[in-house]
Amino acid sequence: AGAFSYEDPYINGRSGNTNEFGLIDEWGAFAGLTPTKSGQYVVSRIPMRATKPGIVVFGSSAADITPDHDVLMFGSDEVVDTKSIKYLAAELMILDDAEGEATLIEDEVLDLITPVNSPDTNFRDRFFGQY
Repeated sequence: AGAFSYEDPYINGRSGNTNEFGLIDEWGAFAGLTPTKSGQYVVSRIPMRATKPGIVVFGSSAADITPDHDVLMFGSDEVVDTKSIKYLAAELMILDDAEGEATLIEDEVLDLITPVNSPDTNFRDRFFGQY
């Protein structure tokens, strides 16, 4: 329903592709020359619009374009091995009677698709187990 927006400090090397229906490909960015502090940060956002009720599955996987989109950590030249990253999937129920009204505040929606606590491994990746 709109374009990517990138959150400070992740404003460098911005990438993202929505050319294929249902896929946001190679989405990401990196921060600058100053290390970020510990904690959680939003890297980027994209507005979406539901056109009918049902279940939406969000999945994630490692970048296909390397070395341009490798995962790095500040202060290290070593590429983070994608096998050490947990790429998760989540389901979001779109309700028929909501008619575009937000029933959850934005932070609660973000917590649903990027949980702070370790997810239930019996439930997670039901659709994206190959990651």
